[in-house]
Parts: sequence; structure tokens; C-alpha cells
Amino acid sequence: MQHRDTRRCSLKAIVAFSFGRIGKTQPSLSSREIARMVASYVRGDQEGCYVIAQWEVAIELRSLGAQVHYTVPLKERGYLSSRDVADAAAGFLSARRHLVSQVYAAAHPDHVERCIRCLRNARFPGAKGMTDPSIGYHFDADEWWVRSRSSFTFRERLAIPAYLWRRELF
Repeated sequence: MQHRDTRRCSLKAIVAFSFGRIGKTQPSLSSREIARMVASYVRGDQEGCYVIAQWEVAIELRSLGAQVHYTVPLKERGYLSSRDVADAAAGFLSARRHLVSQVYAAAHPDHVERCIRCLRNARFPGAKGMTDPSIGYHFDADEWWVRSRSSFTFRERLAIPAYLWRRELF
């Protein structure tokens, strides 16, 4: 006879997506702002939550004293797509899914919708967004497309074929 865990699903999971980095060791200012938003939420949460963070955001979360349950590491090729992060979160949460009542994508305001779609494609159909309109664009990032809204919008349009192929748009 198989034992079934009957604990109530009351935990949340926050998947924090970065928005730029500096070199291979530091988060951009935008990624730091995302971390501060997540840390503020976690401090006020009474029910508990898992925090899964892309490495850039995880660095800042830890410096703020927030617990990170899983860090999505930098890949050898040097770039993590939003889908890579969502898939890593799904892997971490697969054995804990029965404990999680809601999954949130914490991201830059202009990036959050695609992050939600990636989580939904990773078998979290009820994923919701968590963002703050004060999270901005900063010139400190290595990636040119996260330095301004016009650059981000331009790159998003260029990347549509890749997003369609990777199923990040539906």
C-alpha cells in the first residue's frame, strides 16, 4: 500500500527571472530590483513559500538575507532563456507539487508575461505574475536588450521565431 501525503497545499512558489547581469558573477541593477521585490514579499508572507531564482537574482536575495531553495545556475553556453528557468523550476518543484498552491513569475514588468507563459508551458497552468512598475532598465547590464525599453521591444520582435519554436509564446 502506498502512503499518500495529505498535507494541505498552502505553500507558494516564486520563480524569480533575472533581467540582465554584469559579467559572469554579478546581477544587473534590474535583477537586484527584482530580488528586492521578492525579498519584501517573502518577509511579509505568513504561509510560506519556495523561492527558485535565476543565479543573478539568487545572489542578491542571499545578500538580503532571504532563503533561496533552488538556484538556476549559469549554463556553459553563458545564457539562460526564460524557458530554461521555468523548466528548472518545474524540475525542482516536481517532488513538491502537492505542497504548492500557487506559482508566481517574479520578473521585470515588460518580461513578466513571457515568464508566465513559460511557467504555464512547464505544467503550471495557473501561474501568475509578480512585478513592480518601478523596476527599470539600466545601462550596467551586459545584454544590450535589457538596457532600454526600445532595445527590449526590438529584440523581442527579432526573437519571435525562436520563441515560437521553443513554445514561449503560447
